[in-house]
Amino acid sequence: RDILLKQGYQLLMENSECLLLGCGFGFFQGYFQYDFGRYPHNFLVEGVIIYGVPLMLFMSALTCLGAFLHYRSFGRIDLILAFFGYSFFVALKSGYFLGAWVLLSISCYFTATALYFLVQKRAYLRPISSG
Repeated sequence: RDILLKQGYQLLMENSECLLLGCGFGFFQGYFQYDFGRYPHNFLVEGVIIYGVPLMLFMSALTCLGAFLHYRSFGRIDLILAFFGYSFFVALKSGYFLGAWVLLSISCYFTATALYFLVQKRAYLRPISSG
């Protein structure tokens, strides 16, 4: 696992376009001529290889905002937040992007929560036209 993770970092250092724009699904395997079963064993490193740093930061920010809003609306850590935290830490050590389906599903829920909040906030702050 450690060697594969180091190879993920190596790939990112040798291919700066992967850092900026991402290189897509399966690029890690194609770059090192591996089968699909070999991957960096780190959700974030593989996400950066696939999508690039800007998109991963944007999606991470929306996910964090959604998790915070979820926590604030319930006032405690519930089962969704607990599963998210557990899945996140497991995916940092042994997960691959498409295999971390619990993490991806909850991230989509948190992202949708954040987007809903941002759209509602913008609609609330929009000036009323007199006409």
